[in-house]
Amino acid sequence: FDVVHLPALHQRPEDVLELAEHFAMQISAELGWALFPGFEDSAVLALQSHRWPGNVRELKNVVERSVYRWGNPTKKVGALILDPFKSPFPATDASPVDTKSIASSEAPDDFNSRVLAIEKQMLEEAMAENGHNQRLTAQALGLSYDQLRGMVRKHQIGGQRRRS
Repeated sequence: FDVVHLPALHQRPEDVLELAEHFAMQISAELGWALFPGFEDSAVLALQSHRWPGNVRELKNVVERSVYRWGNPTKKVGALILDPFKSPFPATDASPVDTKSIASSEAPDDFNSRVLAIEKQMLEEAMAENGHNQRLTAQALGLSYDQLRGMVRKHQIGGQRRRS
């Protein structure tokens, strides 16, 4: 066997669109779409201007994620999801957690215990601000309902829900 050296994807921009369309056609077929409708000009520009530090693997992931989330087999893909960790929810105006009160002499000394204490305080404050409604609290924190329920159980936060 031998080793083949290829230049990084950002060094061969002429390959980006061709590879992106190839990956898009593959995921479209997996989704059961008759055809891949293509990319809008804004998406093509985003494909060509991104540096692609993860090379072809990153490109493939971005294209597959974007086509899947686009979900419309008849309309050109107009949005690329370059950062899968970026929250689709707008930032809330919730007041920041007072970490100084947790950083006091009563606070645990080790990092993990302190993080848990901050997490619990944030949950308790958000629950109070949302009338102990877990669905509203999850939405305010940008969590799924199941994620919030898991955290409530983990921190043993009591259900002080008011019943009418």
